[in-house]
Amino acid sequence: SNNSSGGSSDSPAPRPPACNDTKPFSTPELFQINATDTTATLYFTPSAGPLSKYFISYGYSSGDNRFGIEYKETLTQGVRSYTINSLNPNSTYYFKVRAGNGCMPGDWSNEFS
Repeated sequence: SNNSSGGSSDSPAPRPPACNDTKPFSTPELFQINATDTTATLYFTPSAGPLSKYFISYGYSSGDNRFGIEYKETLTQGVRSYTINSLNPNSTYYFKVRAGNGCMPGDWSNEFS
């Protein structure tokens, strides 16, 4: 019998996707959260260097990344803020933020609850 599967091919082996974007030059610092029963407004220092977005990760305990938001942003001066809505009342959340440039993420900020 002739088995046509698993034969050799002249095409190159597949390579994993590559990201050639530059990592943001600095890490945001999360320094204040103003909260109501169902919202949290985060205040953080801006990242330096190439930047196209921010990521915010949060959950119910330290290191819990079950929720997340990504939004587009450009390089700007001054404190950045972002309001997260529809939080559960009487719950504690732990937040952290990082900058991103295209496909390259930056480092996570400090965590704040």
